[in-house]
Amino acid sequence: MARGELAGPVDPAMAHLLLLGSLASALYILHLPVDDAMVTDLATAATAGITALADRHHSNPDEAAEPH
Repeated sequence: MARGELAGPVDPAMAHLLLLGSLASALYILHLPVDDAMVTDLATAATAGITALADRHHSNPDEAAEPH
């Protein structure tokens, strides 16, 4: 937020879930081969999700960035 990259706060646990949950699922549940393209796609999707959460919290300041 301080660098202007996010409009509002994001729960760190949610950010970790978005970043690592998909990768862990691909590796340990779906047993998919993970290559650079998949990691790039997952990072892009996680970034979009984190940005959307920050935007939502910014547009609704009454909504806290607390874990669910």
